[in-house]
Amino acid sequence: MYRPDYSRGVFNRYRKGMPLFERLVKDCIHLVKWFKIASGKDPMKRMLIYPHYPSKAGTIYKIASHMGYVFTNKPQGQFDFVVFWEYATYRQAWPFDHDFGSGRPIINAESVDISKDVLDQKMTEAFGYGLNINPKEAQTPYVKKSVVNALHDGKVFNESCDPEDGFVYQKLIDSRVNDHEVMDLRVVVIGKQIPHLYKVYRAIDDRFVGTAPKAVLQVNVDEELSKPEQENLISLARIMHLDYTEFDVLRDAGDKKIYVVDANNTSHGPPPKLTKAEKSLALDNLCQAFREEFKA
Repeated sequence: MYRPDYSRGVFNRYRKGMPLFERLVKDCIHLVKWFKIASGKDPMKRMLIYPHYPSKAGTIYKIASHMGYVFTNKPQGQFDFVVFWEYATYRQAWPFDHDFGSGRPIINAESVDISKDVLDQKMTEAFGYGLNINPKEAQTPYVKKSVVNALHDGKVFNESCDPEDGFVYQKLIDSRVNDHEVMDLRVVVIGKQIPHLYKVYRAIDDRFVGTAPKAVLQVNVDEELSKPEQENLISLARIMHLDYTEFDVLRDAGDKKIYVVDANNTSHGPPPKLTKAEKSLALDNLCQAFREEFKA
């Protein structure tokens, strides 16, 4: 079963419109990896990452490579590990009724909606409180942004307004750490554990921008999140059927609570602004958590 928005490569399927030369380069890289692993002492391990072939920046690309998997998005044959990986806020249900011989659950197979309105509903269920407000009754600054992920279109409003379809209206979280910076917590949840988080810093005026000029790896999660907060985040992942996710979390300086503003099931990382040592440690942590939680 192939997606119509993807075109044929030799070993994988790539997005339509990708130049032929780029497809050939990607297939050559795949072939080199295959020979390298096939010539090793250990048995070859195969991973299906479907339907989208992950970019090199994709966390699953790095995890699979680091763990020695040959991976493809062609659903043919037997696989040792399977991941539902689609760059979309809304996804159709996992289309296959078998595990391709992996003997393991399909990672994120039941994750079909990570929109911001659904996220807030599920956060309210897990945390006992939410983030969304009624803009017609707003008396303090609030944020308007699309329900769709990865648009980075948040805007701050100071006056009440009528709600529009396709947008959420949320409390403005005061996540300032000084006079010119705000901090996000990028919290990694894998199964029932949080192996680490990233502290991500942006200028206040750039709080809704996707890229960040500064990031720090935080291995000791207890320094940033209480045990009940960690339990709530793991519960939220479970409620949203996210076996592996990265949550964008803000802590409000006023009420001291944490708020989840984004759920990601096709994350890119570790963040590029980490040091080389931090990136290496983060990737080791991610792979270890995959082994422990999913027997990868």
